[in-house]
Amino acid sequence: MKKYLKILIIFALSFLVSMQTFGQGMEWDDDWGWDDWWDPPWDPYDDWDDDYPDYCWCQGPCTCGLGGGTGGYTLPKCPNGKIELLNIMTYNIEKRNYRENGFIMATGRTDVVAVQEIHGVSNFETLTQRAGMDGHFYPIINNWFWKFGIGLLWKSHLGTPKITRNKFYTPDDTYDSERGYIIAEFCDFIIVVSHFPAGEKNNNAEKKKMTEKILGESIIQNTNKPVFIAADFNFSPHSSNLLNPFTTDGFNVLNDTTRYFNANENKWYYYHTTTDDGRMPDMIMLKQNSLNYEIMWRGIPENAKPVHTYSDHLPYVVKLKLIE
Repeated sequence: MKKYLKILIIFALSFLVSMQTFGQGMEWDDDWGWDDWWDPPWDPYDDWDDDYPDYCWCQGPCTCGLGGGTGGYTLPKCPNGKIELLNIMTYNIEKRNYRENGFIMATGRTDVVAVQEIHGVSNFETLTQRAGMDGHFYPIINNWFWKFGIGLLWKSHLGTPKITRNKFYTPDDTYDSERGYIIAEFCDFIIVVSHFPAGEKNNNAEKKKMTEKILGESIIQNTNKPVFIAADFNFSPHSSNLLNPFTTDGFNVLNDTTRYFNANENKWYYYHTTTDDGRMPDMIMLKQNSLNYEIMWRGIPENAKPVHTYSDHLPYVVKLKLIE
């Protein structure tokens, strides 16, 4: 009997130790368990885009739908008065600390947040609730290795945007099979959210294909409103061959692109790098059209500077004063 009791105790202790190790870096959800659960290849999320074609969370009463689609509306719902100040963030959230990252958004008083690599619907809902913002989620990649999407969060005082979105197959993207983007038309501006292809195999060609699709959208070409693109572009501001189509179309990079040469590593580093290797793939661009603006502040939020604690990227923020 004592022998079996010892075996049982050893088994219980081993289980507790293994669970503690497994839980490192994850959030505990009081309702069920780890909130940040990695979706394994056998995850029953199959056809998640078909089962849940549209996600929208509002902190207060609102109508969310695809503009012009079934149950949608054709014009954005507008607040009273013009927007004078606008704080925009782009953030690739890879390590899935959604509550902490939502807190960064809330305390940074951001008005609009473009997010990438969101692992599942429930995590996006956690993010919006923690940030105190409304949101729209678009699941993009659903293959044997990757399952994630992109999303847009906004403060309710901006009104409710008209949403357009699109995704397409990227056969030469090393890790992923699909990419996509969200276009949100607010009353005073338009913002595009995306996550450009990565990898080494003809990835520049895929990036250019995606650029052509975004810039070719009629809503981008035919509007007088300022147009922002906030994305993980998977290239840096000095990649002129990839940046040129945007600048030719009238877009400017709002990030501070100042850099320095690191002699020890024989490479250039951006002062406002959003990755741990000195790059700046996370950018915010603006085609101002009839808008005049002043950049009040730009950079990495102070509350996100425990370097790469909450993601393998850092968020980038641009605070603008909009001038008539």
